[in-house]
Formats: sequence, structure tokens, C-alpha cells
Amino acid sequence: MTSADDCIYPSDRLYLVEQDLWVQTLSDNIYRVGVVKPFLFFVGKPHKVTVRQAGSLAKKNTMLAVFSNPRADAALLAPVDCYILETNRDLTPELLVQKPYDEGWLAKIRVEEPLTTAVNSSAAAEKFANINAERGVACMETLADYRFTVFGETCENILTQVGDFISRYLKVGESLHVITTDPATEVDMIAYADRTGHKLLEIKKIGKLLHVIYMRAV
Repeated sequence: MTSADDCIYPSDRLYLVEQDLWVQTLSDNIYRVGVVKPFLFFVGKPHKVTVRQAGSLAKKNTMLAVFSNPRADAALLAPVDCYILETNRDLTPELLVQKPYDEGWLAKIRVEEPLTTAVNSSAAAEKFANINAERGVACMETLADYRFTVFGETCENILTQVGDFISRYLKVGESLHVITTDPATEVDMIAYADRTGHKLLEIKKIGKLLHVIYMRAV
């Protein structure tokens, strides 16, 4: 199932929307669990992924996994009390980004109570569309190294802030997902790339928000 913000939710599993998780039934009360891709666009590309240790009990609303990057840590919480039966030993940040719905799964869990809030892909797409709009999230082809939401009274002010962010935080070859709105336009953002030499990887407008991904080239 694909939502209006171009985010994909495979139909062969259920979704825990409040926790940004998907689950696949393996047997009675046992599930494979992973993260939905829009959450990665919200928190930024992880440089490190930590999953709660196999054999441990994760109480409801306690840490199930943590994604870390240079600017922040983001936690995924257990939807109910559950035992961590197994973690994905092959999991890397790169695999998580590339295949969050397949080989990038996080853990296998045994739950202590029914997952009553789990919904199918159609319902998940509708619910996540609203959440993503509130978060300013759009699913792009590229998951950038950094995410920067910037608004300003003038286009010049917006582009100045973008340039300052790139100069301060990005190394050559790293990418930045810029989320902005009027007065900046697609034409302005394309012209900025031409003027600075930074590579424009993607540009997309979802609702009122303009999503642009640059790669630092110089």
C-alpha cells in the first residue's frame, strides 16, 4: 500500500502506528518486528542501531531499539510487554536503510498480551499520512545523512540558513534533506544548487512543504 506522501506499507504484515513499527506473525504470540521507513526520514539516517538484548524482557513503553546519528538519538518503544527472543545479527545501519521491511528487521518477540492496536496496511497508510504531515515527512528515493527544517521571511534567508548548515555539518559527499515552504520555490532551490555546485539529488512538493535533498560537493 502506497500513501499520498509516497510512503510504502507492505500488505503482508500489520502495523503499530503509535510505535512506528511493523509486525509479521511467525506463530502464536511470536512476531518479527521492524521499523516503518517514514520514521527513518523523520529522525535521519542512523549511524548506529542498538536493539535490546536477546533474552531480555521489554516492558511496555520501554526501549526496544535506538537509532543514533551525530545530531540525535531516537528510540522505538515496545507496544506491550514482550520477550526478545532473537535479534537480527546481520543488522547494520546500511541494511536498515536499504531494506527496513525485509532483511533490515530488528527482532523476534513473544508478546504477553494481544496486539490490539495493530492495523492492516490500508489503515496504516491513512494514519501515517496524517502523522507524516504533522512531522513534515515525505518518503524520498534517498535517505539523507541530515534533516533540516527551515522557514524564513524571504527565500534569501532560507537559502542562507541552508548554506550555513551544509558548511557547518556536512562533509563532502554527505547529503541534507531540506524541508521548507513559501517563499522558497522549486526554481529557487534548483538555482541554489547550480550556483553553489552542490548536487541536487531530489526535489518534491507534498502539500505545502517543499522537500529538497542536496549532496555537498565542495
